Amino acid sequence: MYYDIWNEANEPKILEKLGFTPVDLKPAVISARTVNEIKSFTEKNKDAGLIILRKPNEKVLKAAVQECAIDATDAFVEYPIIMKLSERNIAVLLNFNELLNADSVHTPRLIYLMSRTVRLCRKYKVPVMITSGASDKYSQRSVSELIAFGENLGMTAGEAKEALSRHQNRILERNRLKKAGKWIISGVQVV
Repeated sequence: MYYDIWNEANEPKILEKLGFTPVDLKPAVISARTVNEIKSFTEKNKDAGLIILRKPNEKVLKAAVQECAIDATDAFVEYPIIMKLSERNIAVLLNFNELLNADSVHTPRLIYLMSRTVRLCRKYKVPVMITSGASDKYSQRSVSELIAFGENLGMTAGEAKEALSRHQNRILERNRLKKAGKWIISGVQVV
């Protein structure tokens, strides 16, 4: 089962035709510029199924990771922060729509940054999630296209398939446990 977790169109029939399993998970996308904003946004979105930190600066990302307030980020991370992402099991998002909408001048740099992020994530065992980032039904992509996107960034086919399912399954399981009242905090649950 593959999931396109960050898809604003989120039309179940189209997702099934593209090879994805539709889920009722509403991600909260946070664009914070200061540490205080990250705290207030995460408090407001505490009940969200998935919290994504969108293009933060280094200080905001460091604070969000330190507090373990997010599930994923689409930032291009470097060495000191990637270790914390690995420890806290916070995923790095690779957004196909970002590459699709980039102008021709910035595309090579964007591909370089994404492939460097993939190499660092592999080295430090940070979860990677590939997503279409579709804003409408016309920018949605199929499973095979997103797997090819991951392969072009330096992943193997197996790693690209895991990037469409593994961490997403963990998030869905956590949300299922939260609804059942068996989830307390990360690593602690009622048996």
